Amino acid sequence: MALQASGPISIGDINEEKGDSRTTQASLQGLATTDVNQDSPVVPSSTAPFALSDWYGYDHTFTPVVTPSITSATASALGIGCVVELVFTVGDNTRSARVRHNINGGTWSSPGTYNLGPNETLSSPVQVTASDEADTVQFEIIPYELINLGGIAGSATFRSESPTNCGGF
Repeated sequence: MALQASGPISIGDINEEKGDSRTTQASLQGLATTDVNQDSPVVPSSTAPFALSDWYGYDHTFTPVVTPSITSATASALGIGCVVELVFTVGDNTRSARVRHNINGGTWSSPGTYNLGPNETLSSPVQVTASDEADTVQFEIIPYELINLGGIAGSATFRSESPTNCGGF
């Protein structure tokens, strides 16, 4: 639970918020420079002068809710046999994406996972080989953000509106 937004606040309150005993000996400088949740909506100053009022609203257990995103995606036939490739770029809250595909509207494949940095474009396109020129390939990209070692915070799915015709290019 976060510290209050106004009123009296003590070092004991801050200790308790950070999971320590209220009576643990601590200084404002030590509290502000050690084990501070940088995702809290309020982060106390880590430089002097230090003040109790810097801690109003601090939440040591706060975890942000992010919305991962795909900022662009393009599927195109390569003109080499029946290979269709997908290139995509993720948004600033996205760390990885799962990509799956289907051929001719069939069963979706098991997703492959691609780890990317914020706003990064997939460096090696995802390629799918269909069996003949009449085949169509559809992709689905499921971006996600991992928080605190494995929690999925949210997702936003991109699905190509129309399949890419393997022989159409």
